[in-house]
This record gives sequence, structure tokens and C-alpha cells, in this order.
Amino acid sequence: MARVFESTRNNNIEVTPSEAIVMGLSQDGGLFVPRDLSEIKLRTEDIKDADFNQIAQKIIGLFFDDFSEEQLKESVNGAYDEKFDTKEIVPIVKTGDVFIMELFHGKTIAFKDIALSILPYLIGHRQNCRL
Repeated sequence: MARVFESTRNNNIEVTPSEAIVMGLSQDGGLFVPRDLSEIKLRTEDIKDADFNQIAQKIIGLFFDDFSEEQLKESVNGAYDEKFDTKEIVPIVKTGDVFIMELFHGKTIAFKDIALSILPYLIGHRQNCRL
């Protein structure tokens, strides 16, 4: 059974993760958020040796569970590839005692490239989701 997303303005408005992706906003103008985060668990051991794409697939899969593993893999690998100017996609750089995630290595040199690069792939797979 797919995770339930609800509107931030009316928790009686419920959609599946893939419906939330396609709709963007709820009909009441609210954002869609997962109803229950208690089952979302990610252990450091599961990702400690993983690259960006593997970590992205794992995390996205925890939230968007009505996409198949293959659909998520295709989406992540299509979104985060040579369009970014570094193979790490999001390098983490240490400056003094601070670690900084560089979110500007995409085509528009803006943080939004991380979120928006995968969106067309997920929308494209929406018609083939497990409902």
C-alpha cells in the first residue's frame, strides 16, 4: 500500500506520492506532505559507502513508495548525470570546522537543479506506477 500524502491545509485531502508529484499543490493551495514519518528509517550503515545516486534512490524510495525500484533508479540516473559539472553531484567541502554542501553544480548553477532535475522523470513514470 502506498504512503499517504495529505494537504497542509486540510488533512482530509489524501493522495498517493505519485499523485502529489503530478499535482504539485493541493486543490486547497496547500503543500502535500507525508501523513506519517514514523516508518521512515535510514541507517547510516545502509548508505555509508554509497554514491550520490544510490543515496538519492534510497531516500526518495522511502517517501515515494508507489514507484518501482527500477523506476526510481532510472529517474535518479537520468536526473543526476553529466548535466552536473562534478561526478559527486553535491560535493561536500570542509571549510574550517564547517562542512558545506555545494548545490550549484547543475545547469542553472542553483540549488533548484537538485530537486527539479528528477521531476520530469518521476512525472514520466507516473502513468506506470503501482497503484
